[in-house]
Amino acid sequence: MGVTCIVVAVAADDIRAPSLFRHVRIYIVAATVILAVVNLGYQWWAPWRIPYLATNGYTKFVEENPAILAEEKIAVVGGVPILRFYASQAGKPIGWQMKWTHWTSDQPAELPDNAEYALLTELVYRYYPREHPVRSVIVPNWQVTWEFKEPHTYGLRLYQRPKTE
Repeated sequence: MGVTCIVVAVAADDIRAPSLFRHVRIYIVAATVILAVVNLGYQWWAPWRIPYLATNGYTKFVEENPAILAEEKIAVVGGVPILRFYASQAGKPIGWQMKWTHWTSDQPAELPDNAEYALLTELVYRYYPREHPVRSVIVPNWQVTWEFKEPHTYGLRLYQRPKTE
């Protein structure tokens, strides 16, 4: 966007003054604006693009798992405010005591010892650092019991801690 503004500003500077290149500058401005609009449209509808707030999985999770959500358990949740919002919109009670371990490098991240569930977005289970407990403990060792993924949305997974005997 910044480059577009600079090109238009330079090309359109004193555009009303008579000169040999006046028409060329008008075409440059028009072409720059048209290309910017086409690029924006392509980026918006590109098949690989996922809007940052594509949180459809939370809606599906609340609709399809009200009994699990109502359990009095400790859960690691990526997106606690998002889950609370969609649960309140659907009128579903949340029994979980929700915890989150932050993506941080300046203090050690820890998982609650007695967490039963983990509700994680694709950004977490794919892109968190490998040494983070979510990726090093939950993703490889816990069982995926529910999953959501549609085009142009981030995935959402419910992990459950394996039963120990």
